[in-house]
Amino acid sequence: MRSLFALTIFFLCQSAAVAIDLPVEYLADFKEFKRNAIAGDSLSFDLFDNDTCTGPVTHAELKFVGGAGLTVEKTLPQKAKGQKPSPTKGVRLHTSLSPAAVEEQLYLKVTGTGVVALRDECQVQIAGVPGPEGPAGPPGDAAEVMHVFDGSGNDIGIRMGSLNDLSAYRPSLDATLPITKFGTLDAGPSHVYELPGCLGQGYYQGSKALLSANVVYESRLVPGTYVIGTTTVVSSTYESVADPGGICQATGPANDPSLIPFAPIVIDLTFPLPLPMRIGPASP
Repeated sequence: MRSLFALTIFFLCQSAAVAIDLPVEYLADFKEFKRNAIAGDSLSFDLFDNDTCTGPVTHAELKFVGGAGLTVEKTLPQKAKGQKPSPTKGVRLHTSLSPAAVEEQLYLKVTGTGVVALRDECQVQIAGVPGPEGPAGPPGDAAEVMHVFDGSGNDIGIRMGSLNDLSAYRPSLDATLPITKFGTLDAGPSHVYELPGCLGQGYYQGSKALLSANVVYESRLVPGTYVIGTTTVVSSTYESVADPGGICQATGPANDPSLIPFAPIVIDLTFPLPLPMRIGPASP
């Protein structure tokens, strides 16, 4: 079994070397979005290295209308006195993507039901490049190891806090559980599949994927069953996605260089856990 500390170092190194967290935004027509977009619809966020958004896609991710990873903000342009026609109302789509670190300028194109771009379909983004690593600080005092407990006093595991405040490493599973304050597992990243119909190998995909190696989430296809991410980041093509409601949607062939394969796992807990959840030192 891998040790907790070896896994933690592996996750951090993979995240730093493979991808960056890139906030992006896309301006679309308000009326079209309001009329046609429905909660649960998937939108494809495609990054390119040119201002025509043609040629190979640098990075692609799916986001869901109404999902936690996508914010939709209505914009109200100010009409100047005598201006004709009036400026078009828009919506600004905000999210974060996880492309590999690049130095060139990136451009975004979003496609999906209800998305009609305002002005240009290919919209420039601000690309971030990791800076040099700073000097190491002085060693700190040894910290007390804290554990996560459920409402019945059961020790769920060692508090990690990498995904949320109640994330716990459970030694019996050699895995991390992203537990919420409601005693459930966090919804986690997108679940994409290599074949149509959500068949074949499944992968964690999106901004949380690179933090999800050796992390357990509930299967989106079979409620009450669970999957665990491996510790290998892969580049692969996928053709379908299971949305948070368990519905499988076709995406067409798309490639992502930063996917985490997952596999079924049997866990020794029953969710939801008894409430309230709490954090504290291990029992003597």
